[in-house]
Amino acid sequence: MEGRPDTIRARIDGLRRGFIIFILGLTGITLADAADPPTPASRETPTCVLLTVEGKVEVAPNGTLDWQPARTNQVLHPGDRLRTGLRSRASLQWSGLSVLRLNALTTMQIQPPPRPGGTPALELNSGASYLFSRERPGEIQFRTPLASGAIRGTEFQLAVGDDGRTTLSLLDGAVAMTAGAQTEQVNSGEELLVEPGRPPAKTALLNARRVIQWVLYYPAIVDPAELGLSSAEQTALQESLQAYRDGDLPHALARYPAERQPGSDAERLWRAALLLAAGQVDSALAGLPEAGTLRPVTRALQEMVQTVRGEELDPATAPAPRTTSEWMARSYLWQAHSHLDEALVAARAAQEQSPQFGPAW
Repeated sequence: MEGRPDTIRARIDGLRRGFIIFILGLTGITLADAADPPTPASRETPTCVLLTVEGKVEVAPNGTLDWQPARTNQVLHPGDRLRTGLRSRASLQWSGLSVLRLNALTTMQIQPPPRPGGTPALELNSGASYLFSRERPGEIQFRTPLASGAIRGTEFQLAVGDDGRTTLSLLDGAVAMTAGAQTEQVNSGEELLVEPGRPPAKTALLNARRVIQWVLYYPAIVDPAELGLSSAEQTALQESLQAYRDGDLPHALARYPAERQPGSDAERLWRAALLLAAGQVDSALAGLPEAGTLRPVTRALQEMVQTVRGEELDPATAPAPRTTSEWMARSYLWQAHSHLDEALVAARAAQEQSPQFGPAW
């Protein structure tokens, strides 16, 4: 049962509904709008628009390698290239009914539409992208160093490794993918792997949440006051801490020194909180303290990840929160179980315990 597409889809339906609303909110599209095809006027000049820029995101205009910092609402045209840096993300409105998310260390180019007035094609050179689309079947096309395809689906992740290795993870819909002389039909709940010198290999998509965990939203739950950062650490991280207190999580991560290596458990937890906000879950959870006075903060981060992934966790039987960070994580867990009264109680407990912590308010 674990690998059956219908079972997988049932398990991720709740996640999909929430993320659909989030994505449509980014684009300004309503659910009613998404049900209607775009007007011919909207297809006269195919372009893409940068919706969000997190961290280091750069654009090189068509025909150049003159990389310049990207900016929100920047219009991109066929031929333009875009890349994201370490611990960075971006999202683009690919068309009136499609949004593309890009993970860290991703390079792509916008290609001309396959037909006049159509939707631009996606060329993914490296990294990972996630597409949510309401376009007509086959309207959006993509290619990687090893494969190409026509999208007949709503949601999928496309990832490309350094050697061109291509992985298509399809959450919903269908994609016809061609590698060499072979074409494979990929359906909901399936994953297709294309490696150099090997025929495409199709398997069941066993854990969709983990595949797209970098796309999902992880809110701020860690109270910096609980970490016990040293005076020297607070001075070095002053800009990052201030951005976090201001509620600007992307800038809090961007202002964490890129080459800095944490020298204490307190700073490791601080860096983990920032990485989690950028969707870098595996990096965030690596090497966190499992004992000592900071163990509760580690437990709060782990609980938040379990909540977002939709893993089995009963808030009624989980260890009782003691710290602000734990109360924050518990509030989101109660929300995930649709117990809003309990979620409010937990949020109030966090606010009362740390009145200066903005996210609790």
